[in-house]
Amino acid sequence: MAANEFEKSLLKIESPLPALRQEGVLDLKKINDSRALQVLLALEFDPDPLVKRFAAAGVSQLEAAGVRLKRPQTDRRCEIETIGSPLEVVDEVFFLFRRNAPNITYLAISSGSLKILLGLLFLFSPQMVSSVQFLQSGFFSAAPVLFFIQQVFFRPIAWLTVGRAFLAGYPDPAARQQARIPLSLSGYFGFLPANLIQAIPLCLAFLFLAFLPGPMVDNLVGPKFICLMLVAWYLYASFALLPMQLSHVGHGSEAIGKAIRIYWERGSAVRSFFPTFLLYYGALMAIIYINFQLLLGTSFPFVEAQTAGILLLADSILDPFWIGFRILVTRLLEGKAECKS
Repeated sequence: MAANEFEKSLLKIESPLPALRQEGVLDLKKINDSRALQVLLALEFDPDPLVKRFAAAGVSQLEAAGVRLKRPQTDRRCEIETIGSPLEVVDEVFFLFRRNAPNITYLAISSGSLKILLGLLFLFSPQMVSSVQFLQSGFFSAAPVLFFIQQVFFRPIAWLTVGRAFLAGYPDPAARQQARIPLSLSGYFGFLPANLIQAIPLCLAFLFLAFLPGPMVDNLVGPKFICLMLVAWYLYASFALLPMQLSHVGHGSEAIGKAIRIYWERGSAVRSFFPTFLLYYGALMAIIYINFQLLLGTSFPFVEAQTAGILLLADSILDPFWIGFRILVTRLLEGKAECKS
């Protein structure tokens, strides 16, 4: 009977009618089951204020009744076995993408529109300008500002839309319920501070290099500097603040605290997945680049600009996999991902 009541409540919550969704949350409060508690915890981030309030009251009611989330004793063993294989993690990212590919692709194009536009401008620059000097003084001078706008103001939209579309592919009800939360101004401004913390250092470094005089850049940017920047990015990218914030929208301090704890305690485990994933990522970038060259069928008059354009477009195409990868690894380290049978 409890199982049937639980399923009926979920059907009501999935309804587009606010009144029916609110009734479903009230029904869940009456089910003393860990599954009901898990769904109510996810509904605490719902954009509907009544649903959010009912869910918070339901969580308190069930916890007072002694209901707790079930954590089998085998979770830690299975988690370690699962995250021990970087190839399996990469395979799981592509599997999750396939489960919701049309929606993820559409949202990736929408949220990365500025980057795509910039890539197209660079790629087809020979048809728009007559000399590379004009291109360098025009497009290239605006590129740092556009990059800053993309990373600071457009990046939260990518995480809140593409990230949630990836969550729709997970089997647990809490993830699927979170995936249904629509993009809103309150959600955007709740995510923006975490994105600023994650993006500002990279943007400042990019702007610093972009506005240095030419001779200084030539002296500064060499093989050693590039290697140093890659190592710094490698360490910095393993900071799981953005995937944490996606799971704790509206609770920024909690997300920051958990991200710092994971980075401090298990940062090496996060970074152990990077080489395999980046190898796949780089191979796909190379395939996209070659296909663009074959498609255009001509040599590039403006080699640097058009190469940058292709790389920007390739990054826009592959960005969903990067977001999905970061979410999956973070969930594995939190112990939220299910073990494979």
